[in-house]
Amino acid sequence: MQQSYRLSKESLLTLPTRAGSCIAVESGVIWFTAAGADVVLGRGHSYQLAQDEALLIQALADTRFCLRSEARTASLPLRLANLFGRKLLSH
Repeated sequence: MQQSYRLSKESLLTLPTRAGSCIAVESGVIWFTAAGADVVLGRGHSYQLAQDEALLIQALADTRFCLRSEARTASLPLRLANLFGRKLLSH
């Protein structure tokens, strides 16, 4: 899943994220803190998040970026149960 965002210079955005999500800057520059480290990304750069956290993102210029996240998949037994419409028993 991918979500796109536009921020004007000096705008702030609080964004909940999941581990494994990737922030990619299409134009402009953003600053945020992730896992206790300051990160500055410019056009063409990306950053993969190591943990679930809410980011406070600031645009240092008019910016367009996207957040890509992998859909978390259910376990195989749960997916099969949903497919066949019944609960599978584990031994």
